[in-house]
Amino acid sequence: MANYVPTMSKKDLLELREILKKTIKDNIEKEGGDTIGTVSTYAELEEVEERLKELV
Repeated sequence: MANYVPTMSKKDLLELREILKKTIKDNIEKEGGDTIGTVSTYAELEEVEERLKELV
């Protein structure tokens, strides 16, 4: 898990989630599919989603 995710506030996590989703979308549109960077971003997004579930 990324070192900063466990300490982030819910508000910050929600903002980060949207940024990650946009980054993934932009990368897919630009590259025409998944890249190593996109896969890494998916993993980070999954960590953020898991942390948000814990906070609910």
